[in-house]
Amino acid sequence: MGESRMQPNTVLVIKLGITGLLFWWLAQSVDLRSASAQMLGADRGLLAVATLVLMLTVVPAAARWQQVLRTFAQSFTFIHLLMWTLAANFFNQVLPSSLGGDALRVHWSRQARLPLGDAINSVVIDRLAALAATVVLCACTAPFIDAVINDDAPAWTSAIWALTPVVAAAALVALLWARHFDGAQWKALRGLAHFSKQLGRVLLNKRYTVPILANGVAAHLIRVAAVWLIADALSLHISFGVCVALVPLCLLIAMVPISIGGWGVRESVFVLGFSQVGVPAHDALALSLLFGLLGIVAALPGAFAWLSLRGPREES
Repeated sequence: MGESRMQPNTVLVIKLGITGLLFWWLAQSVDLRSASAQMLGADRGLLAVATLVLMLTVVPAAARWQQVLRTFAQSFTFIHLLMWTLAANFFNQVLPSSLGGDALRVHWSRQARLPLGDAINSVVIDRLAALAATVVLCACTAPFIDAVINDDAPAWTSAIWALTPVVAAAALVALLWARHFDGAQWKALRGLAHFSKQLGRVLLNKRYTVPILANGVAAHLIRVAAVWLIADALSLHISFGVCVALVPLCLLIAMVPISIGGWGVRESVFVLGFSQVGVPAHDALALSLLFGLLGIVAALPGAFAWLSLRGPREES
């Protein structure tokens, strides 16, 4: 019992340490005074618009989860799922780990009489569907990466841009392949095979795959638009095309769960990525910090959604 309670705390401490180290590196590498001045001088009107745009991400996110649940032969009204997604997004932003919001989604699904295993798997698969949508978007923009980055960019940065979506795609393929463990002796492998089959119904069934990935891509394009608006608020004059090429890759790398809420990882990747298109490091840092902070503000309506939730019921 003591060991099982210590493990989450250990993971949290490790993530805190990595987050702190990344921000320490940024403090050594970036002019923080210039970054702060940029943030304070940003156009507040455009920041407000960017915040409103970020609020829209929950709409395709809820629609994506609704499609995932349909692969489990479960039907929920969109308004219920939107409320649950709003509230979960709030807790994902304010808690050290996104597991808080995901746990709430599982809890509310369970309250609506969805079997516990299906409730957990639906949320995990929804997360993986979002990852798959990011990979698809990165694959679509890959041909334009070389066109937007500077010719003198180090070869290792180009390798990062190229390999990141490949590694993510390989992980998804490995999970889909795990269905072959169906007849394994160990129960854990059989459970993985069952999960893999459910994942396959989401990612390999054109009836569901297209709308699920389309909603995932839509959510990411909304985030891209928000980054573009924040860049405009900072007078960085970054084209929307550059944002489409770079932001999905940056956010894909920031999905690696090694820091608190992606903080530190996202800032480091933004500094690295946008420096390749001529954006000074302090401007890229200001861009990433504002994106993260506005994401928290955009999630605040989820607090009211959480307070208004009163025993949601399944709708057929």
